[in-house]
Amino acid sequence: MYLNGKHITLLTDEDIISLKENSVKENLMLDYKRIFQIDDDKKTGNRREFVRDVVSFYNSEGGCIIYGIDEKRDDKGSATGYPNEFFDNDVENWDKTERQIYDIIRSNTDPPITNLNARLIKVESKNIIVIGIPRRIGLPAMVTFDNNDNFLKRIQTNKYQVNTMELYQMFIEAFELNKKIEDFVASRISLSENQKDSINVYLHIFPYSFSNGKLINIRTIDLYNEQHLLNPIRGNHINFKLDLSSKYNHEGYKTMLLDNTGIEVSSMQIFRNGVIEYLTTTLEGVNTDKAFMGIEFIRQIIFAIQRTLELYTQIFISPPFAVVINMLNTSGVTLLRYGKDSVNGTIVTDRISMPIVLLENFSYNSEKLFEVLKEYFDIIWQSAGNKEAPSLEDLIKAKLL
Repeated sequence: MYLNGKHITLLTDEDIISLKENSVKENLMLDYKRIFQIDDDKKTGNRREFVRDVVSFYNSEGGCIIYGIDEKRDDKGSATGYPNEFFDNDVENWDKTERQIYDIIRSNTDPPITNLNARLIKVESKNIIVIGIPRRIGLPAMVTFDNNDNFLKRIQTNKYQVNTMELYQMFIEAFELNKKIEDFVASRISLSENQKDSINVYLHIFPYSFSNGKLINIRTIDLYNEQHLLNPIRGNHINFKLDLSSKYNHEGYKTMLLDNTGIEVSSMQIFRNGVIEYLTTTLEGVNTDKAFMGIEFIRQIIFAIQRTLELYTQIFISPPFAVVINMLNTSGVTLLRYGKDSVNGTIVTDRISMPIVLLENFSYNSEKLFEVLKEYFDIIWQSAGNKEAPSLEDLIKAKLL
């Protein structure tokens, strides 16, 4: 959902004007349309075409559809794909229109597409509507509008219906992506120096682009201005902040937290394929026999994911993202709720591996992240014999989130 290297949420009128000034032609990830129409008129088929357009982008590389740009015509009157004039779209209530866009796409696709971004941008006093569509991660989406079940993709500037063989390949790719994620995590855990006497928590965050072999330029990260985004888990903890170090390495860039003996207790590794790995042993209870600070775990996982999402916006890595959490050496560990006097039972398994979590966009505050991850936090509490983890209301009431 980027246009000229800028995420759709950051676009201004100047970005839209530059498309015209620089004669930016339509392409696989960019489409111009003069009028925004999503009425449910069966004769015009406007709503059906809107859904088909969005699905074709989603199943391809993602991109932007811009409503309010007329195309130049050739001598025969055919559209050339080059922007010509801006056209004003009549928008009486943008909040209502925006909700309608999301509702139409969600209710007419399967699996539902729920991670669009819609923007209304004033350009030369005209209403320009930009629809940002992510590239799918996982299964391809099908158009279900009016019981017409179609899978569509884009080729160059046109959409087309996917044939049986290509559809089969799309489903295979979805399963292969999960396998790549699982294999990457397994290889990292096997290669890392697992501290047997400590609880090891691994958090991996995968951008979709990691699967296509595209590498990021580590040097594009402003390591001075963005240092707060590169902290490992508990990297700003008062007991450790003086022992924080970082360096480039063959895998990308790594920030490490060292204890007073020089042993690495927490780290953040940025890989060249965009994957970010957190590894920490700092979530054990203080002055207790092998115990795990459950609430602090929740807080630190949420904070780490938020930092990562912000970092991804800085280095132009698009959603969606996959999140994977693993815990090792947990057998016999006492689960603490808030402190050493709030025991929630004992974990009886030596490893807790959580299913892949999908984050569809950048719009996740602490509360929303907790809601998405709640059933996964429940797994930890259930491993210690509890029904579920504390609720969001519990954490907010205790001023812990």
